[in-house]
Amino acid sequence: MIGDFNNNGVALKTEKLAGSVSACLGFVPYGRFYVPNSNLSVSIKEKVDYYKPILVTFRKNIKDDEYSEITYTKKGLDFSTLTLPTEILSKLSAEVKRAQINNATD
Repeated sequence: MIGDFNNNGVALKTEKLAGSVSACLGFVPYGRFYVPNSNLSVSIKEKVDYYKPILVTFRKNIKDDEYSEITYTKKGLDFSTLTLPTEILSKLSAEVKRAQINNATD
């Protein structure tokens, strides 16, 4: 899950949280990216007002322009029902796009 930090914490300075019901990581902006700045052993549901599930994550080398690997897919996700924004699609390698299509037709 991922969400915006609701400022529910003593002296915790973070913006975004990503995690589960057992632990979460806090992130702050650093240039064009978000970098981790905290590690909490609490449910993300206690620290955000509204959270969204993470459906898929991609990985790339920092020097690469395109994401070349799918590292996580939500269990039971049907890619045929998932419409990725054009901004994200433009950043995916041809191999990742093929994998997305193949997963949708399996």
